[in-house]
Amino acid sequence: MTQYLTPRQRQLFIDRLAEENDAPQLSGDQRRAALQQGANMARADMQGLPDEEGFFPEENALPEENEGNNSYDRTIQIVNAPSGAVIDPDSAELEAHYASSGLLPLPGTENSDYHIWQEVRLEGDEYVTKTFWAQMQTAFEVTPDERIAYADKPRQMESGFGVNTNLTTTITTNYDHPEKLVGCQIAWVYAPETGYGQIAQWSGVFDSLESIGGAQGARLTRWQQKVNPHSESGSRLHYTPLWFPDGQYTLLCQSFYAWTPAGQMYWYDVGSVDILGDMYDRVTAIQGR
Repeated sequence: MTQYLTPRQRQLFIDRLAEENDAPQLSGDQRRAALQQGANMARADMQGLPDEEGFFPEENALPEENEGNNSYDRTIQIVNAPSGAVIDPDSAELEAHYASSGLLPLPGTENSDYHIWQEVRLEGDEYVTKTFWAQMQTAFEVTPDERIAYADKPRQMESGFGVNTNLTTTITTNYDHPEKLVGCQIAWVYAPETGYGQIAQWSGVFDSLESIGGAQGARLTRWQQKVNPHSESGSRLHYTPLWFPDGQYTLLCQSFYAWTPAGQMYWYDVGSVDILGDMYDRVTAIQGR
């Protein structure tokens, strides 16, 4: 088996010779002379350039000294992402915790939604550095269940009812190989009654959204609530606890596992509705006839 010097290795070798000869830039003749000189050191004639498919002439081959490092084996375990547990909003433990400790504030979060990276490309016989960028954008919305929403007060509702959550994630980029980027693959929603995941007892409690438009990992994906296991009608809602106090009810959404050559992109959003009263305020008492 033979191995070849890549274009990058060839250029690095030439640059090193130029530095050793105090020549900031080699002329064409100097370049060929340097390559010929390097042939004795590298045991290869490096005057030829690769063909259109990137292969060097066979005479440029370097005899391989170690075939033991030609393969790499690694065992990995592929598991599904956690889907989260959905707690019963009428749980007595939730109400007891609120009575004794109140509600926790939103946790501090950090975002990574904009990446810049560079790649060195061979164009003709010159190496050029290309700069690329990618950005993840999100739109998160929380609204009352449309069956109980007020037309003139679209964000107001009573506790005990459910809320809808909708999310859109988008990746924009100037990368010339956008198919190699991975859009958002996971979206979780945390609620105030379980401390936004900050209470150890309920750290694994969150709503895992599912994609409804565009596959998970696509550059444009729309997400919705899964069917709530505590809903008698199979609704896609997050139910607020009956005991939740009047004021803002705020959900925290984490959109993550989007990837670029520079690493993972992720973003946190919040969305709120206004709680005023509880669901029993909608009940009308009728006196006996």
